[in-house]
Amino acid sequence: MIIWIASYPKSGNTWLKLFLSAYLGNHKDPNTFDINKVMIPFSLFPTNSLIKKFDVDYSNFNNLSKNWLPMQEYLNLTASKIFVKTHNAMCTINGNPFTNSKQSLGAIYLVRDPRDIIMSYSDHLQKTHEDVVKNLLSSNTFEEGIIDSKKYNFTLLGSWSDHYNSWKNFKGINVLVIKYEDLVNNTFLTFEKIIKYLSSIIEISVNEDRINECIEITKFDNLKNIEQKDGFNEKGYGKYFFRVGKVGDWKTKLNKELVKKIEKKFYKEMIELGYLD
Repeated sequence: MIIWIASYPKSGNTWLKLFLSAYLGNHKDPNTFDINKVMIPFSLFPTNSLIKKFDVDYSNFNNLSKNWLPMQEYLNLTASKIFVKTHNAMCTINGNPFTNSKQSLGAIYLVRDPRDIIMSYSDHLQKTHEDVVKNLLSSNTFEEGIIDSKKYNFTLLGSWSDHYNSWKNFKGINVLVIKYEDLVNNTFLTFEKIIKYLSSIIEISVNEDRINECIEITKFDNLKNIEQKDGFNEKGYGKYFFRVGKVGDWKTKLNKELVKKIEKKFYKEMIELGYLD
């Protein structure tokens, strides 16, 4: 059964994936950690290989949505429990749900201050802050993939608030919502909360010493150093994937008019999450 690691892009689900890889893969040495090798049953979703396996006409996103559940059913045949990372909103397209309780065991959803997402995502995509804000505000925003040199829409993001609300309000499975800022500022307690959640749906132990070890292994500076030395498969278009990792980077670097647009559009959710007073 699938356990989702879901988020809007640049909100921490890669960090969480690597932490779980270290924790469940029983890795102990920060110096030998491989950020390109996941030590747990794992998949991105969707993947080009899945799309090709199911012979999906990816030129139309509706065709992809028809195959969400069949592709997930296939993933569930490969492992009794599999962690699956996605940026897709928990949406339904023409009667086709992104997932359901038959294919999914649980989900950890990571949410981040949208103002900080702009800083990280614009570097990742090598686009201007203005362009990324425009996408963040739009309900018609997709991530692009490339198959055989052809671009296609492979992930429906929607706006930042669409994305957050879609996962937060999904009733098919128990969704644990985690703030990126808590991972940074209350690291042990937040990862402990995640491991306790997982222990309620799969057979794993909650080991405080191991949590601390894996926090050390996957601390930002270590991941950044490993990427600079070995590279990272998920780098994107920027120089590095692990860029800054700060909370509040937007305060000195994001145009005030863009900040106002974001805060006005997402006022309700940002108040709810404590991003605005």
